Amino acid sequence: MRPPSSKRSGKILFLFDDEFNPAPTFDNMKFHYLLNEMKRRGMAVTWLRVNGGHREVTKDDVRFDSVKLKGPKLLFSMELFARLISYCLRNKITLVYFDEWLYFRNRPNSRFLTVLALKLAGARPIVDRRDPYLDFQVAQGKISEHTMKAVLIRLQERLMIRLSTLTILPSVAYQKLLVDQGHPPRKLIGIFRGVDTTKFKPTVDGKQVRSALNVEGKFVIGWFGMMNKHRLIEEMLLPLAKRASNLWPDAHIIIGGKGPLRKLVVEFLKSNPDAPFSYVGLIPYDELPKYIAACDVTLCPIQTNSHFSLHSNWLKIVESLAVGTPVIATRTKSSIMDMRSLRGVVWTGKTTDDFVHSINNVKKDKLYWKSEALLQAERMEEYSVSYNIPRLVDLICKNGI
Repeated sequence: MRPPSSKRSGKILFLFDDEFNPAPTFDNMKFHYLLNEMKRRGMAVTWLRVNGGHREVTKDDVRFDSVKLKGPKLLFSMELFARLISYCLRNKITLVYFDEWLYFRNRPNSRFLTVLALKLAGARPIVDRRDPYLDFQVAQGKISEHTMKAVLIRLQERLMIRLSTLTILPSVAYQKLLVDQGHPPRKLIGIFRGVDTTKFKPTVDGKQVRSALNVEGKFVIGWFGMMNKHRLIEEMLLPLAKRASNLWPDAHIIIGGKGPLRKLVVEFLKSNPDAPFSYVGLIPYDELPKYIAACDVTLCPIQTNSHFSLHSNWLKIVESLAVGTPVIATRTKSSIMDMRSLRGVVWTGKTTDDFVHSINNVKKDKLYWKSEALLQAERMEEYSVSYNIPRLVDLICKNGI
């Protein structure tokens, strides 16, 4: 790991279109780790909010600034284009990084014009596609792959990769997919963010959670994450909860998270009050390890009919293993290319019956699977934040400064 530098190495701009929030939240965790690593190295980082109203301030060696767009909405794109060029030239910015989730997530035109403006201003754009926008929208059923809208966004994404210095993808499998589609390999890198092993570790105790939920002595099955369509909430998770008491009389299912399909979970609870099932809402990040540790096994079912589902890495798999809890997960391209060496994972299909069969196997040999997960928990470096975030910052610096 590179030692901290006392000399600032260049002017870096992080772009956002929302409120300043340097504290880690559910949505900006990756940025939080990147920012801390850059601060540790003494790098000059400015957090710029586009269309914000904040005045320039400096806190903990990080500069916060904003560009206020004042023109009519019809001219928003052109004003954004002009102001970004002006800001980068005036401040002699050498590198600009933005995360597709945190910068005009649902405005692909604005992201494309941003990359074009940065290129014209002489800055090097780095785009983090941790959940590639169009593939994600297709997986959610919000955009059809074969519509004109999808064709235009796909063209914009192709041009953005050409114009950008580097495009960061969530897995090696995703990187290979884009290379196979004809994108230049030197412009792409697939790096998994990884798990924070200072929080998710095998010494975490889940007994307090078990006691609070009154599931001591139960076989506890957990699911945690964003309740989006590709996570098979309606197709697999809730049908499994409905059958659980007949399949495993001593079982209890814990679900935690938020998202568009949360209402289905709440409605299920109302309709099935006697089901062995607890919905615990969105769990604070610092509390999540205890909930995972309270489980005998966690589940990670995924659709297999979209690029996004097949090629993304699933953080909940490594978070579970890091605390020593085995996982049952759908087999995908990333499971083969990025996670094949993981112990303590049962790779299976995507149907309820696939997961029932795998849960039976884990339940039958619970001690073996627990020991496999604990062995993996001691070998998480390759899948950790402390390993992958410095690698990512090294690449950003190499390509951008």
